[in-house]
Amino acid sequence: MSDLAWFRFLGRPAKGLAAILGLAGLLGGLDLSLAQPVPSTDLSLCQPRQVLECQASDCQKPDTQPPFSLYVHPAMAQAWLKLSAQPDDHPPMPEAKPEGMTTETVDEACFDAPVVRLPVEAAQVQWVTLLHNDVARPMRGGLMIQYDMAGGHPDWVKSIEAIDPTDPADTPSSVNALPQPTGGHKPTRWPSRRAKATWVWAAQTWVEQPVELAADLAGQGIDRVYIDVPLVNDNQALGYPKTLKAFLAEAYRQGIHVWVVEGSPYGLTVSGQKTVLQRARTYQAFNATLPQAHRLKGIQYDIEPYLMPGYYANPALWNQAYVALMNQVKTETGFALDSVLPFWFDQARVPRLMPDASGSFLEALAPYIDTVTIMDYRTRPEAIETFAQPFLAWGQQSGKPVVVALETGPLPDESFEAYRPLGWSTHRRARLWLLPYDPDHKLLVLLKQGANLGSAGEAFRFSHHVTVPASRVTYHDQFARFQGDLTDVSRRLQRWPAFGGMAIHFWGSYKALLVGDKMPVEPETSPTP
Repeated sequence: MSDLAWFRFLGRPAKGLAAILGLAGLLGGLDLSLAQPVPSTDLSLCQPRQVLECQASDCQKPDTQPPFSLYVHPAMAQAWLKLSAQPDDHPPMPEAKPEGMTTETVDEACFDAPVVRLPVEAAQVQWVTLLHNDVARPMRGGLMIQYDMAGGHPDWVKSIEAIDPTDPADTPSSVNALPQPTGGHKPTRWPSRRAKATWVWAAQTWVEQPVELAADLAGQGIDRVYIDVPLVNDNQALGYPKTLKAFLAEAYRQGIHVWVVEGSPYGLTVSGQKTVLQRARTYQAFNATLPQAHRLKGIQYDIEPYLMPGYYANPALWNQAYVALMNQVKTETGFALDSVLPFWFDQARVPRLMPDASGSFLEALAPYIDTVTIMDYRTRPEAIETFAQPFLAWGQQSGKPVVVALETGPLPDESFEAYRPLGWSTHRRARLWLLPYDPDHKLLVLLKQGANLGSAGEAFRFSHHVTVPASRVTYHDQFARFQGDLTDVSRRLQRWPAFGGMAIHFWGSYKALLVGDKMPVEPETSPTP
């Protein structure tokens, strides 16, 4: 019997088993308490038909669908569990769409998804997700779970990752390679000056005080700024075109290059891709009304697809969509493009980055972007340098400048739970299980209480808590140290020709550091045009 067949079998013969045991009890004096029905939950995680554009001409047929990534909002996963119907029936979709879900991810979403039967009540399932086998494989030696404490959902899992098997401290896996500067391909001309950049997330800052903002930025040596630009009329027009023109003129007078910052994990869905392209076209049309010297210099994309709950069900597919989208934006608009990536986004952390092991994500992305910005959010210069080096080596080979960003905003401490393999036992009980789902995926299930989910699953025991203090990630409330480390890191990275400068996340928190405030002074929301 296959693993999947076994999980479909679990709990199914409960009534028949009860009848057999009951008859045996009458005949042989068996304890009839053994004949009680076994609680069970039928779990089917649906995959959306239209999250990504089909590549094959006949992909509309269910039996020729490409391997779509799972797209499950935690609240929706819970709803599926609670609405679970009869055995072998697919759980009905919830009536209300959770925030952030688009129509194509809900309507007509379920089709012939495998059904896994768990021998526990649905109320005992705390969290569940689908992992591609390439993602699940390194986790078999142990994994870390982080809960969404900052988001106000302490029962939801924010992130999971394999424990680094070479690290005796059982900390989350990270970049280990330490490449050194080499020769290789170089662009026609490396930047003669390294940038000092920052983000202005709240459009209200430049809308209300464009001249003052440009002066403040220049006063801190900022020569590149990424700004949020509100659009109106279904992204067909700018909300504040005159004010933006005034800000651009003043910024360039002060020697500051202005980029638009865009991005959402949902930008890779079908509707999200259309939105991304339309917004880029609108910025292009706006630029055409300006003198060459006063135009937006480019678009920075902070998409972060790994934040979608279904990313790890098929990382290669989402990464392929990311590359295709950048190709389309570049082809249609000609904008200079910058891609924002976390320092851990390499093959050591996210295996099978591209379909069929055709190469790394960065290699595939290189033809369509002009720079990369690395969210190197650590507070020790040695660690910052270590995590930046793989990207700087790639930048030198590909001819792309790499900007290294540091965090100054207020963040909470990060708390992880470490789990280790429990080993096989007929009586094993555990909260965390890795179960077979289909030939390409594993199901990771977290229970509220320990239970035995059967011999086909891999059980994990809780090992210990790991707390990563915010002070390891952000320089918030550490102004003097930040200024010294900023200089130190810049000096360390100067030896890399691909080093394109430093970026400070973000202007509001950095300005708060300058004046000694504990909270960011920049509003968190943009004005309504």
